[in-house]
Order: sequence, then structure tokens, then C-alpha cells
Amino acid sequence: MDMLHLSVLAAALSLLLAACGAAGPTTAPATTAPATTAPAPSGEDVPLLTAARPPDACMDALASGRLVATPVSGLGLLAADGSLMAVEWPFGYRAVIVGGLIVLLDDEGRAVARVGDTIQVGGGFGVRLWHACAPVEVVQRP
Repeated sequence: MDMLHLSVLAAALSLLLAACGAAGPTTAPATTAPATTAPAPSGEDVPLLTAARPPDACMDALASGRLVATPVSGLGLLAADGSLMAVEWPFGYRAVIVGGLIVLLDDEGRAVARVGDTIQVGGGFGVRLWHACAPVEVVQRP
């Protein structure tokens, strides 16, 4: 990852941490509905590790955790045990900053999750990262 990408990611993480400190903790009921079906939000792009092409096959495991910014893959999963998992997101996914939060967009540009959401996504482990290839499902909002 070059210095420009690291600088953008560091700035995004700073914004995220500032936003997290500004609001008190809240609890929301679990939902299995997609985050939104509204048109793609516009905002500043965040570097995101994605697959180079659509998969020919998909591993059949399931990962879950809180969506967080990470310098390795742009967005990753923070597990309940505190471990951080870098993710290679599906082909065509991207991330943008909207209202101070990083939003994950699917291959059709729909917002599917935002930093702080607890999500689950299918795929499987590769070398040092999770290869996501199934739709992202929001399990809980902060």
C-alpha cells in the first residue's frame, strides 16, 4: 500500500475515532434486513482491498464481527474476542466516507453496512485474510 493510501486511511480512521467519541453508547435491536436499498451515497473514496475479479467459486464459511477501519484491507472485522480480521471484499465493492462514517457499498453501489455495524459475511480464510464472497448481512447496528 503506498503512502497516499495510508494517509487517506489514517485520515478516515481519525474521523471515525472522533465520531465514535462524540456519541454515547446506544443499543439497537438485531436486524437481518439490508442496511439500505437507497442509491449509493456519494462521498470520498476509502482505499479498500477487493477481489480482482468475480469468483468462480465461493468458500462456504461464515465470518462475523464489528466492521472497523484497518490499514491492511481498508475495512475489516473485529471479533468478540478482540482479534482483528483483514478482509478481501467481493469484486466491485467499495467504501466511501459519508457524514464522517465509512460506508461499505456492494457491487451495485448500494450501502450495505457502515463502520460500527456488526455484520456477517460468507467466504473463507486465505493467507492472512478473509476472502468474502457472499452478501454482507447487518446483524446489529450500534
